[in-house]
Amino acid sequence: MSRAIAVALVMAASTSSGVALAQGTSELEGLLDQPIVVTASKTAEAQSAAPATATVLTSDDLRRFGIHTIQEAIDFLSLGAATGSPPSGAEVGSRGVMVAGDHNDHVLLLINGHAVNEPLYGGANVDHTAGIPIELIDHIEVILGPGSVLYGTGAMLGVINVVTKKAHAFGGAHVIAEATPMTEGRVAVGMGYEFSLFGTSSELTGAAEYYRQQGPDLQFGVEQGRFDGLPPWGGTATRSNWSEVPSAMLRFTSGNLDVNVRGALVRYGLPSNNPALWFDQPQNRQYETWGSIDIAYRMPVSEILEVTARGYADSAERQDHNVSLPFFGCGAPRCDFSHLGAAHWAGAEVRASVDWFTTGAFVTLVGVDARVRSVAYKFDHLDPDTGAPIESTVNNFAHVDAPLGAYAQQTWQPAGWLALNAGLRLDDDPRFPAVLSPRLAATVKPWTNGAVKAIYSEAFRAPSWVETDSSSPIQFLAQNLRPEKVRMYELAVEQSAGSQRFRFGAFRYEWTDLVLLHGLTDAELMAAAASGALGDIPYMPGLFITQYRDVLAVTDYGFDMGYDGLALGGAFRYAANVTAAIARDADGQPVTAAPQLFGNARISYDFGGGLPTLALASRFQGRRVADRAFTGQFTPTPYASPVLELRATLSGAMPGVAGLSYRASATYAFQSYEPYVVGPQQGASAAQTYPDLMPNPTGRASGTIGLQYDF
Repeated sequence: MSRAIAVALVMAASTSSGVALAQGTSELEGLLDQPIVVTASKTAEAQSAAPATATVLTSDDLRRFGIHTIQEAIDFLSLGAATGSPPSGAEVGSRGVMVAGDHNDHVLLLINGHAVNEPLYGGANVDHTAGIPIELIDHIEVILGPGSVLYGTGAMLGVINVVTKKAHAFGGAHVIAEATPMTEGRVAVGMGYEFSLFGTSSELTGAAEYYRQQGPDLQFGVEQGRFDGLPPWGGTATRSNWSEVPSAMLRFTSGNLDVNVRGALVRYGLPSNNPALWFDQPQNRQYETWGSIDIAYRMPVSEILEVTARGYADSAERQDHNVSLPFFGCGAPRCDFSHLGAAHWAGAEVRASVDWFTTGAFVTLVGVDARVRSVAYKFDHLDPDTGAPIESTVNNFAHVDAPLGAYAQQTWQPAGWLALNAGLRLDDDPRFPAVLSPRLAATVKPWTNGAVKAIYSEAFRAPSWVETDSSSPIQFLAQNLRPEKVRMYELAVEQSAGSQRFRFGAFRYEWTDLVLLHGLTDAELMAAAASGALGDIPYMPGLFITQYRDVLAVTDYGFDMGYDGLALGGAFRYAANVTAAIARDADGQPVTAAPQLFGNARISYDFGGGLPTLALASRFQGRRVADRAFTGQFTPTPYASPVLELRATLSGAMPGVAGLSYRASATYAFQSYEPYVVGPQQGASAAQTYPDLMPNPTGRASGTIGLQYDF
């Protein structure tokens, strides 16, 4: 399919420029070896022509390199993006910026083109809790940089589109079992069938999966309780590092109709998500439910006009249970601080594409996306053993509103060596002034199989409802938050030679009004105590009280470089990516939690003749400043040490058993800590000037073995 699209793209380019196809044989070969991306401009185009830096992570690479989650795919395979692992779940950053504790609400996650980020917290999951069976994924498109021009709020760091397999690539029935001894395992079933429905070519694909993880044990530093008489916090966590995720996905297509249904139930422990937690308490846990249905229909109206209509409905609910120390308004020996939030939204998107000359050389895309959403949130003090309320619900809110977005994009290829892309989107969120998001991009092909891109784009993020409306005894209500904004300037050079591809790009980002959970300084705490804002909480230096604020402006610049290719008839594959960035706030301090130097490298060899494929993959990150390094006033400045993670994977067909295949991998991480401060000591004190950091949640060494039987 991708090769067919590439041929069509080359033919269109040749026709529009008046150049005979025979003159561009080498160019055609180069394009045929390029991945095809859809996410950057909502239309199929060669990777080199996309108005953004794009990486396509194929299902073949996911399997051969032992990838289990979107998070691992980003870390081991993508260009310009990296992840971190705070206690509350994986976070995605790109090009030197990662917003600690943001629930991934600066990255837009799509599944088959449908955005799944929810409005209450703003985020989406990318680790095992995403509930997407890896065998069902056809490819993942990682689009770096601002993408609000087509997708609206949240597409600031980038857009990640997970595309599931069609029936021809997932035909028949499949049973999968995979385990990491002593810590985790999963089982899955899947199917893909092609059939005729009322004379129309149709297909059904889907999978259901159950994932369970327990451990490994995590070693935390031991800290004394903040108040006299409280037990120390820390030691070995043996009961609180766990997760459980049953999930299912189903896709039905018939002609121009495409229906996607997804659901997941997520439960996991919280070893150190809140500094007031009772240490290693199994009752510290989080529940999430995710559900969505997306129905899209493509209508070719005429030779030049195509209309696509999409209707969708989504639901997301989340409940945190934090068994806390006996203070902050809780009169019982232990108190379960329960946060319950729910978001439901439904909407419709209609877009029209006009190919004015039927050659693909001048195409206008216009669209409108309207939705209705409801959010609700409450904060309870419960008895952790019985679940009975200790006192009345506080900080509860519920809202219903209807945001609206409209966009237009114009692509123009006046010659075979020049492609232009311009777009503009207007988003109207009832809580904030309307926001415009422009994009301008030009691609020049000055030599054979080479391209130079220049891109300017902007994006925004409307603060989530939790940021604007939630509070607790240890979190003050936010005041007058504004939408975050980012501007990006990028210049990139791409060169291909047959199956070899090289890319080098330089970038600059300007971020304003980034919303952070600000830890109040001692001076602010003293003022709050004097005004009575602390209530029953006694003031003392290092007290951890927070408030969401527009406190951060960041300038970020650097480069990324990638190279990949094939040799020996495709049996030998190799790739390497590296990104270096300098990201500083207005005070000249580095952005916390984000690696400023990171990348990955991999090689594989398919021995053929029934023998296995051997693959070696690695990822690295430079040292990262801890998330509370500056607001916590720690000395010296706390850093998490550099990361180097190695993985070897052996995969292939099981000899002598038709339909049975295997995948075995071994991973070793030269990493001890993540850059996230844990424990009660979230700020420096006379007794402790340096913080404890989050241990590597997966441990140093692990091995995984899996079997798949295809009927």
